[in-house]
Amino acid sequence: MILTEAISQLRQAIEGLRNIPELTAIRLEVPVSGRPSLNWLHTNRQLSTQWWADRDRSMIRAGLGIADLVTGPYYTPIEAIADQMRTRLSHCDQFCYMGGIRFPSEFPIATEWTGFGFYRFVLPLFEWVTHHKQSFLACNWVRKPYLPHNEQVSFILSLLDGLKFTPEPFRHSPRVLNRHDTPSHWEWLHRVAQVQTEITSGTYQKLVPARKTTFSLSGDIHPAHLLSRLEAQGDCEGVFQFILQSGPESGFVGISPERLYRRVGDQLYTEALAGTDARDQDPAQLLQRPNTRDEHFWVVKMLRDGLLPLSDATQFVSEPRVMTLPRVHHLYQPFQIRLKAGVSDGDILKALYPTPAVAGYPVGAALDRIVDLDHFDRGLYSGIVGIWSPDEVHWAVAIRSAWVGPNRLECYTGAGIVSASVPEEEWEELESKLRPYVEVLA
Repeated sequence: MILTEAISQLRQAIEGLRNIPELTAIRLEVPVSGRPSLNWLHTNRQLSTQWWADRDRSMIRAGLGIADLVTGPYYTPIEAIADQMRTRLSHCDQFCYMGGIRFPSEFPIATEWTGFGFYRFVLPLFEWVTHHKQSFLACNWVRKPYLPHNEQVSFILSLLDGLKFTPEPFRHSPRVLNRHDTPSHWEWLHRVAQVQTEITSGTYQKLVPARKTTFSLSGDIHPAHLLSRLEAQGDCEGVFQFILQSGPESGFVGISPERLYRRVGDQLYTEALAGTDARDQDPAQLLQRPNTRDEHFWVVKMLRDGLLPLSDATQFVSEPRVMTLPRVHHLYQPFQIRLKAGVSDGDILKALYPTPAVAGYPVGAALDRIVDLDHFDRGLYSGIVGIWSPDEVHWAVAIRSAWVGPNRLECYTGAGIVSASVPEEEWEELESKLRPYVEVLA
């Protein structure tokens, strides 16, 4: 169906809600030709924007506005978050929320992250979705008790009428005025050496410190514009792409290679992804190098230990492979399991997150150390982002990501440290992971 006909049919469906005053929740959708685009989000940036695309782009969800919001400002156990989501999704089995949970550090929440809370899930008011080569426009309705029924219908129709479907061109990217690294190069080398001493003493086997790189800019860049530039450079190939926006002037953008898990019914797909080398290096070296094999081992161990109590059957590749992306190679090992009856997403999240790939091993000791080591709030970086529906839950680990705000871009990178790590090589790994954002702003 052509776009104008799809918009007209969706408008008629929303108008028809006037005849159902007792309605509490519903999803209306109509088929449409074409796929959602980042430019559509940018063109309608007066509304909150959300974006999710999986690795092969068989699933793309573009969301505008907020039909419902599930959020909490303070630390909440993952099982309690899962219970809230299960209750919300019971209202309509077609709803799909987009959002994330922050990295579980006890570091005080920084100003830029307050809008996201500890967790934030948005049911978009309007969606343009492509799934398995079929596309549709949708409107999600959740009854607002403070607003008379017909007034809510009229308000949604006014928002639909205000949507633009003719793309506006992106403006030129702003210039970089200044770059500041936390920690600095020298501080990083010192911290890595310190961590290796602690590893040798047996405090933990692996630790994943992070770096925040702040770019002061000559102007603003919208999250959709930033992600579109990354896509144009080829940096979205083979990775999960996401935008979460907490307000009109800030958002969280990422191009993550790492899946936490995907659940479809009782089937669970997850993976160990740890160990990195630059794309111009021989991938065979990644398989042979002791420090990358060691770093990868601890992620595999935690996955196996965490999955065993949840599964009736587990399949996994016995040896790591190399995943090759546009700029880097990673060690990669996929798992597939059949879940036991009664296993919830809260159970899965508690077992699998946080992973040694973003914290270290053992995870508890690593999290305690990271609070003192990072000296900044990670926020959603190295947290989890994705989509949550009754039939399918799909999470990516929020790495290769950035916070976007007024005249500022904060990019986050991390590296797994083990006893055999070389501090200067770990700094170069951070630079490799940052390079897509550097080139976007060049």
